[in-house]
Amino acid sequence: WTRLLKAYLRGRPSLRRAMLLIDARHGVMAADREIMAMLDEAAVSYQVVLTKIDKTRPGDRAGLIARTEAELSKHVAAHPELA
Repeated sequence: WTRLLKAYLRGRPSLRRAMLLIDARHGVMAADREIMAMLDEAAVSYQVVLTKIDKTRPGDRAGLIARTEAELSKHVAAHPELA
């Protein structure tokens, strides 16, 4: 799948930003980190969208958001704000 994604990105020079969907119930996983590293390497700007955040406990959301933002700060192509 990484080969397909790289081919897609190479064929889209006008792509302004990719959106990376992350299930809030699980947080950033190894596969997400792999995709973020690939997007960093390809110099494709991306923004993380936390999906299913309504399925998490309200008290856990602030920590989840903070952990996700901390993860994003390690990636040069990541947009710093969550969507």
